Amino acid sequence: MRSVRDFAADGAGPHGGGALDASLLALSLRKVIPATYPRVVATASAIAARLDAGGGLLYRYLHDQTPDGIEGDEGAFVLCSFWLVNNAYRAGDVWLPDRWARPTRRDRTAGSSLDE
Repeated sequence: MRSVRDFAADGAGPHGGGALDASLLALSLRKVIPATYPRVVATASAIAARLDAGGGLLYRYLHDQTPDGIEGDEGAFVLCSFWLVNNAYRAGDVWLPDRWARPTRRDRTAGSSLDE
């Protein structure tokens, strides 16, 4: 049986197999492991680099590396972006949350009725 710390150590999520899973970012939000824990910081950095879907969004995992049995491609999962921003802030990075969220805010409001 694998522990939460084992998952954080290798970046593997609940699907196993060693594939990176952004759901690990929820661990510090739930206060299971501190966001400042070195493996959490490294996992968050790897998630930001490898699961970036563009526009301030993240994939939860890469569908081709973690087959889930559902046909088709995986879309970006906005909740993962919030988990990343929350982790960065809790780890003391006050700049990443603004840089990461800025494209999302701009994309969300561009051309919307909120601009009128």
